[in-house]
Amino acid sequence: MSRRFFSLWKSRLLLHGHKSQGASEQPQYVYSPLPASSGQIRLLTLLPGPFGTTIHCQLNTTHLRRDSPPPYEALSYTWGSEEDPVAINIGEGSLPVTQNLEGALQHFRYLDQPRTLWIDAICVNQQDLDERSQQVPRMGDVFGLAQCVLVWLGLEAEDSSSALRTLHKIGSMIDVDWLRLTLEPSDEARAAGELHWADLNAPMPFKSGELVSVFNLLKRPWFERLWIRQEIALSTEAILVCGSKRIPWPTFRRAIAYMDAKLLNANQHVVNDISKFADRVYMIRWLCTPSLGFSLWDQIRRSQACKCSDPRDRVYALLSISKLPSRIKIIVDYRKSTEEIYQNLVLQHYTWTLLPLTRCEMQHPLSKRPSWIPNLEEAQLTFLGVRSNAGGFSECLVKHIAGNILEVMGIRIITIKTAESITFSKGNDEEIITEIRKFAPPGWDQDGSQVLDTYYSTLFFGSTRSNYDSAGNLLTPGGSKEELRSILDTSHTSPPAAHLSRFLRRARISLQNRSFFWTEDGQMGLGPGLTMATDEIVVFPGCPSPMVLRPSPKQSGRYRVAGECFVHKLMNGEALYGPVPANYNCVYKLDRTAGLYFDAFHNIRSGEFTTEDPRFGLLYSDVRDDGVRRVYPTGHPRSEENKDYIGLRTRTNARMDPDEIVEVMRDDLESFLLE
Repeated sequence: MSRRFFSLWKSRLLLHGHKSQGASEQPQYVYSPLPASSGQIRLLTLLPGPFGTTIHCQLNTTHLRRDSPPPYEALSYTWGSEEDPVAINIGEGSLPVTQNLEGALQHFRYLDQPRTLWIDAICVNQQDLDERSQQVPRMGDVFGLAQCVLVWLGLEAEDSSSALRTLHKIGSMIDVDWLRLTLEPSDEARAAGELHWADLNAPMPFKSGELVSVFNLLKRPWFERLWIRQEIALSTEAILVCGSKRIPWPTFRRAIAYMDAKLLNANQHVVNDISKFADRVYMIRWLCTPSLGFSLWDQIRRSQACKCSDPRDRVYALLSISKLPSRIKIIVDYRKSTEEIYQNLVLQHYTWTLLPLTRCEMQHPLSKRPSWIPNLEEAQLTFLGVRSNAGGFSECLVKHIAGNILEVMGIRIITIKTAESITFSKGNDEEIITEIRKFAPPGWDQDGSQVLDTYYSTLFFGSTRSNYDSAGNLLTPGGSKEELRSILDTSHTSPPAAHLSRFLRRARISLQNRSFFWTEDGQMGLGPGLTMATDEIVVFPGCPSPMVLRPSPKQSGRYRVAGECFVHKLMNGEALYGPVPANYNCVYKLDRTAGLYFDAFHNIRSGEFTTEDPRFGLLYSDVRDDGVRRVYPTGHPRSEENKDYIGLRTRTNARMDPDEIVEVMRDDLESFLLE
C-alpha cells in the first residue's frame, strides 16, 4: 500500500483517536524484519469468527521450500480505494487495510476453524523498500506453491450472480484446444445434442440482459491488474469468487474463449456497445491463454492494457512468467528509478536483438525521452501482434553512445511519400467498409494481378490462415481474399452478411490507430498513427519488424523512432537475404510437444516443412580461415570491395540451433543515430 495510505491512517488516529469501523483499541502493528536471503515469507492465519465482526488474525514467519511447502492459499485481488481504511487486528496490534481487502477477509473467514492465507498487503511490509525488493522475486513461488489461488472480484453487484451462472453454463458446454485455439462441444453438450456451442456463426443462446451482466462483471478492476498475470498463470488451482458465488478458473477461461470467438466471428449485437464488449473480452482472453514460456517482451505486450500503481512493475510483475535468455540479468530493486530500469533492460537486449525497439512508438512528437527506449507506462497503440522476421535470424549491430544516442546499423529501404491516419469514431461495419474502400489500391480488380493479394496481406499484417499450420479460428485474424473482393465491389449496397461482419471486426483490430502509407517506389503499408511523408523505412538486422524513422530536423543523420510497420515484401528477411524462393511459403508450424508455434518454411511442391532457410543454400558463399561460412546475398564479392563488407552473425535455422551459424556479408549497411 502507498505511503499516502499509511499517512492518512496515522492522521485519522491523531484526529479521532480511534482505529476506524469497529476495530478494538490496539497499538499499530509493527513488523519484525525478515532475514535477508533466508527464503522466509510471512503467512496470515485468519481466525474464525461470525461474518461482519472485526477481523482477528495472526502473522507468522515460515520457510517456503519447493519440495515441502507449508499448506496455505494465496489471495489474488485488487487493493481498491485507499479512502476510509478498515482496521484488522494482528495479534496485539492493529493494521489498516482497504475496504475491498476487508470484504474479502469477511467472505473467506470460516466460522469454526482458522484459515492460512498469503496476502501481499499484509504479509509483505509495504513500507520497507528493501523487503519489497527481496520478496517480489519470490512471488512466482508464492502463487505456484499455494494449494489454491483465491481470486476476489468483490462484492455481489450489477447482477453478478447471473453473470457467473452464464459463464458457468458456457464453460461446461465447451472444450478448448489452447494450442490451436479451436472450440469443440464438451461431452455434456454432445450428450444433450447441443453441438451449436462450437459453431462460431451461431448466435449465443442468451438474452441481452444476461450478457450485459457478464460485461459488467468483466469490467471489474481485477481483470486489469498487472500482477494477476503471474498470480493466475502460476496457480495449480484457482477459483474466482464474487460475494458468495464462485466459478472454477478452468470453467471461466473456457467461457472467455467462447465469447471471444463468438463476438469476433458471429454477427452478435448483444449489448449496446458491442465494440467495447468485444475489446474487453479480447483483453481478458490473453489472460486466459496459457502464457508461460513467452519472452518478457511478449508478456509486456500481452499485458499492456493492465494497470499497476508503480511503473517499475511493468517489468518486475512479469519476471516469474517470462522466459529470459541467460544473458539477461534483472535484479529487483525498488530504489532504482523507472528510467534506469527500462534503459538497463533494453541495453542488455540490444547486445544481440532489437526486439524491444518494436515496442517503441511515437505518441508525443515533442517528447524529450530517448525514442529507442520503450515507454512501458503507455499502451502501444499499433503493435503488429503477429510474428514477423524482417531482420532475419541475424544479430544486431548496436553501439550505445554517451548520453541518449544509440548507433544502429541497418538498411535504408525507402522514403514514405504519403500517409493518412485511420481512426474509427464508431467502429461499426459501415465505417470500416468506408476505410477499406478508401485505401484500395488501383488495379485490385484486374485478373491475374497481385495487387489484391498484397492489399489483403497488408490489411492483416500477412497473418492469414495459409500462414499457419494446424491453426484454429481464434488464432488467425484474417478472413479470405474473396471476402475482401466482395467488400471492395461497390455494387454491393446491402448490409454485410454475418461472415463479412467477422471479417470487418478483424479488420478494425488491424487498422485502428494506424496510418496507411505509400512509399516513393509505390509500395503500400501500415505504420504507426503519426507516420508522415518524408519518414524513412529501415530494416535493422535483429529487429523483427521494419521500422519507421523520423529524420531529425535539427541534426543530419539523427532520427527518432516512430514505430514498427508492415510492408508486404519486407517481413521475412527479404532486405537481408533476398526474396524467399517461389516454391516456399514462410509459415508458423505447431509443435505440440513444446507447446508453441515456430518459424518454418513450407515447400509447396513437396509439401514438406523445414526450419532451414532455403535461401542460404542458393547464395554465393565462401569459408573464412576459422571455418565460418560467409554468405553474400548481393552476389559474388569483388576483391577490391571486400573491405566495405560488414558481417552479420546469423542463424540459418529457425529453431535457433547454435551450430547453424553463418556470417551474412552486406555492403549496404548504414549507421543510424537514434535519439
